[in-house]
Amino acid sequence: MIFVIAEPCPLGCYRVVLVKRVTDNHVFAWCSSCGIAWADPAKETWQLGDMGQAELHACLVADGSVIEYATPEDIKRAGLKDLVIAESAADSYSCKSIEQFNATYGCDTKLIEKARKTSEELRRERA
Repeated sequence: MIFVIAEPCPLGCYRVVLVKRVTDNHVFAWCSSCGIAWADPAKETWQLGDMGQAELHACLVADGSVIEYATPEDIKRAGLKDLVIAESAADSYSCKSIEQFNATYGCDTKLIEKARKTSEELRRERA
C-alpha cells in the first residue's frame, strides 16, 4: 500500500508519498517524479508552489539508506496519519521508482555528497 499526502507535488508534477529509511525507519515525504523530499512532512503546507523545507533530492534525507514505502504502523509511529489523503496499491511504476532510487543512491556516498553540495548552493542563492 502507498500512502499519499499531496497530489500534485508542490512543483506540480506527481504525488507526494510517505517512504522510510530502512536503516532507522525514519518516515519522510518523497515525490518519485521530481525526486524532492521532505524530512519532516508535518511541518509543510503541501500547497502548490510552496517548497517549504524541501531537499533537492531524496538521497539527502535518506542519507545513504535504501528506502521503501512506509507501512501503516510506520506512519502511526511517526504521527503522520492525519496527513494521508489517499491510499493506493503499489503499481509497477511505484515499485520501479523505489527500485531505481535504491539502485542509484542507496549507500552511494559520492552521489549523496554531490547532491548535498548542490542543495547548499541553491539555498545560498535563495537567501
